[in-house]
Amino acid sequence: MLVYFHIDEVSRDAIVASALREELKKVGGKLIYGSRQTDSLLRNFNIFDVVILPSITHYIAIFPDPDELPDNIVILPSETVGQATGHLRRINAKYFGDDSEYSTPWHQSVAKYLLWGFDHIKPFQEYYPSYIDKCVVVGHPRLADVCLPPAKRKIGNKPVVGFVTRWSMLNAFDGRSIFSAIYMGMKVKEKTQPKFENSDNRDSEDLIYTEAVDLRVLLKVVKALDSDKYTLSIRIHPRENRDQWSKFIKKHGLNVVLAKWDDPFTLWMNDVDIIVSPPSTCFYEILSQNMHPICTRDVIPHRANHVLTESDDNNQILNFVYCPKSVDEIVETINSGKVPDMSEGVSEILEGQTGLSVAKNAITNIALALGNLTKNKQLATTGLRRLLPLAIVAVVIISYLKYWKNRLFGDGEQGSVFWFTLGRLKMINQLTGTIKK
Repeated sequence: MLVYFHIDEVSRDAIVASALREELKKVGGKLIYGSRQTDSLLRNFNIFDVVILPSITHYIAIFPDPDELPDNIVILPSETVGQATGHLRRINAKYFGDDSEYSTPWHQSVAKYLLWGFDHIKPFQEYYPSYIDKCVVVGHPRLADVCLPPAKRKIGNKPVVGFVTRWSMLNAFDGRSIFSAIYMGMKVKEKTQPKFENSDNRDSEDLIYTEAVDLRVLLKVVKALDSDKYTLSIRIHPRENRDQWSKFIKKHGLNVVLAKWDDPFTLWMNDVDIIVSPPSTCFYEILSQNMHPICTRDVIPHRANHVLTESDDNNQILNFVYCPKSVDEIVETINSGKVPDMSEGVSEILEGQTGLSVAKNAITNIALALGNLTKNKQLATTGLRRLLPLAIVAVVIISYLKYWKNRLFGDGEQGSVFWFTLGRLKMINQLTGTIKK
């Protein structure tokens, strides 16, 4: 079995690709890494038995012709947790596209849907019951035992306070200006945009506003903490520009350190003692590991006037997260060394959104689902497969050329902009072994 795995964000998806590669090797399977830079090649060189993509949007982008769709597509979202209302609209978009009617040829042709949580079967029951036989709940893959560090590590002698960022419009990974962020983020009347559903009086300026408030609160907390007492570690969102963070920190002399940008989130989480974050889906991972985060959502009261109905800011997981009312309260909580435990009853929502009861075996569950999918299928033996080693060599050579061009004239690798150099391939290959050390 030859499997193509699309890595959309290296810091988020590489650990799953690495673990699945090792799992498939046990049964004689082979996994090939892909990215946005290789997807165009996939369109014309689809020699795989299975192609794993994170959403219908990616499927449409790679195979835009609805009359020539492959039969080997598997959807395994890289980000699905989160529910603000009972509609699961934003999650539905992963499986059925932003415009489900337009996307019908694509979601209809999907061979298998691998779902994280048991609640995610509900949209299929409601909208596309004929697809249910193609659905398997595998659990949140990054919560699989093979993707988690075995024990908490102690870094230095000081407690580590971790800060999670979420400012993809203020600090876009591709360097776009705020003007472009507002323009590209505006509502489009003719286009379905799940993020704006049930938010008729909100638009892109509201997104910018909440990000600006959250950034200001984070900076006030950073400046209020004693850097002689704490190590302050910032975990940059994969859709942000890490080089802009480096320049900003250096220019203003902030006593913080940037976490290694391409490490898995759970590895970073394992190195910190307290986590401070704006509303984020990372709370699912944090709470599943019995940590109790601090959320900055309620520090500025009028922030709520700009929140989108279906956004993470209204995520039901926040009912189980400590949300202080002021910066002083955050600082006092950190100085006390103990974050209030608000997690009573959280197991139900974790089960619904992450499949916590099966997630520890998520990678094995994925491999079994792929095996069952191809069990009665004639695996491809086309002569084009013989060209795979040459294609890999070509991708590596092109990756080096783009890598150095980017290093010389750009900002370096960022989130989804990364290259399959030998160093990067080695890093991904060894990732599951590295986190166990």
